[in-house]
Amino acid sequence: LVKRLSKANYNVFFTYCRHTSGEIRNIMKENNIEYYNVIPFKVDNSNTKEIDNLFSFFQDNNIKLDYLINNSGIVSDGSIEELEVDEWYKVLDINLKGTVTITKKFLSTCQITSKEEKKIINIASYIGQVGAANQSNYSVSKAGIIAFTKSIAREIADKNISINSVCPG
Repeated sequence: LVKRLSKANYNVFFTYCRHTSGEIRNIMKENNIEYYNVIPFKVDNSNTKEIDNLFSFFQDNNIKLDYLINNSGIVSDGSIEELEVDEWYKVLDINLKGTVTITKKFLSTCQITSKEEKKIINIASYIGQVGAANQSNYSVSKAGIIAFTKSIAREIADKNISINSVCPG
């Protein structure tokens, strides 16, 4: 997504969590992604304070946001008997809570005008529609994103903001 949008001359801001900044630079270099229109931010999507800081940066620097793509996703596979409760909720925190928190911040900080359409795309999963053995936490998180997207679409339809979920898999 970052590569395709940057090649189409969009200014792209993306978040990452697990990699170091050096690893991100290498990934960008390997994918011929230029820094002139792409800026990475290290943000833990389960950490509300880090998300607040990211959006404060946008506001402080007068950066207008038109599109949001929520593409958080971690897995921690195991049967319901095997998975520790903390591990089960970690997947929900990053996949679902992160999507909800970032969407909420996006909606509260974007300058809505009647002429400019805003778009939100939430990356869910086919597994959120059908479920999967040993992936109950992931299935629930992605099903939650689908339901969240449908509900928010009804709330913001009159604001010239479209929101959709995509379910690869």
